[in-house]
Amino acid sequence: MAAVMGRVQVGLERFGHNVTIPVTPKAKLMYYVDCLCYVLDLRSIDDIGSLRDYKNYRLSEDMTAKLIALCLVLSPDKLEGKCIFQDDDMCPDTANEFYKLSAVTSTLAVSDSVVIGGKRTRVQKIMCYEMRWLQSNYLTPLEELMRQMRPPSPPPRPSSPGCNIL
Repeated sequence: MAAVMGRVQVGLERFGHNVTIPVTPKAKLMYYVDCLCYVLDLRSIDDIGSLRDYKNYRLSEDMTAKLIALCLVLSPDKLEGKCIFQDDDMCPDTANEFYKLSAVTSTLAVSDSVVIGGKRTRVQKIMCYEMRWLQSNYLTPLEELMRQMRPPSPPPRPSSPGCNIL
């Protein structure tokens, strides 16, 4: 079920607070997960407490792999228009803002649930964001972390001074 609301901004109720995120790809992705925990009921995900604790971003390699996998499941392109919305006008003071569902009155079609990893998950609130927030806290850090987690490529083999066969 979805709720569609008009553009009148009467009774908007933002909530949240400013935070400082360590400037590491891992901490930024953990912050992204933390934000989605305010939007979605993700308590059933194993290790969600550790994966969203961006202030304690030193994760083992296994937990880092879990973080990457979770971020891929929670990809913005799967959630956009359902519980997160790229809307600069809804973010007047910061790069992202949270709204209680009962208070949202912008032109948003809000789903009451989304499917994540094959399970229906209840939408608790919504988050609006500016593209710079998504770039800084999801796209760039995910790319960097995935690059760090890839095994190094083997060194190129030296070319043999022998003969070439054409």
